[in-house]
Amino acid sequence: MFGINQEDLDYIFESAGQEVLVNDNLMNVIVTNPPFGEYEEKHIHSIQRVLQGDMVTLEGNHYLCLVESVTKRGGKYKTRIRHCNFIVEVPTEPTSILIGYSDFGEPIYEEVPGVPIEVPSFLETKSYSVTSGVWVTSNNEILVTMKDSAEYRSLIELGDEFKVMGKTWRITNLLLDKKGLITVNCERR
Repeated sequence: MFGINQEDLDYIFESAGQEVLVNDNLMNVIVTNPPFGEYEEKHIHSIQRVLQGDMVTLEGNHYLCLVESVTKRGGKYKTRIRHCNFIVEVPTEPTSILIGYSDFGEPIYEEVPGVPIEVPSFLETKSYSVTSGVWVTSNNEILVTMKDSAEYRSLIELGDEFKVMGKTWRITNLLLDKKGLITVNCERR
């Protein structure tokens, strides 16, 4: 019905916006707060699209974009981001380094543990499930959601283990049904 004046919209973003990093690239956005909830979430409004699974760094904190924003609303994009409440340390493969040679000239190697990769994620406890029509509660299961990237996909496989919250967790299911996000079900070991 009414057209959006792009110059006016640009002025609003220049005046009221703040700089954030979206996948390590600067972007000017307007941040608003949704109703208070269990998790720290925010809405961001932007001239450029922010995709589901994008990592947003706002005031030094990591957030994951949870929803797809395909079309503009009022001349801008709007999406919801959730604070990454944990850093998951995913182990990497150990490497062998040459430390010297034996008296016979044969190389001597030492195995060095791989440096864990820190993955900003948000964790949710799996509070219930339905099995054969019965509600089952468990505090031994968590859901971990992270950005979907080639690097992270190569690190995570069914049966892998990692540490978070001072406990060891084993991946029991890998969900890739949300574009841009990886969600893994994990059980405590």
